[in-house]
Amino acid sequence: MTLQSYISDKKYICWYVSDIEKLSDDAIIEWIIKYGTWEDLKYVISTKKDIFKNYIKNLWDKKRINLSKKELNFITKLNENV
Repeated sequence: MTLQSYISDKKYICWYVSDIEKLSDDAIIEWIIKYGTWEDLKYVISTKKDIFKNYIKNLWDKKRINLSKKELNFITKLNENV
């Protein structure tokens, strides 16, 4: 199952996106961190661990990060223990 198909039924994650299939994996992971539940995040970590780790690794190279300092701290600590 792709991340796009996973969030297609979860309107609380990306309620304003009309075409979910065009979203990148990075965008979906970011929105799951911001708007998803703990169960959503556990799903990503357990089934898409390589995509999650790659997102965290490349996060610091981005010019704009849409996560708060608390969210950044949380996922950084979480990534250390995955």
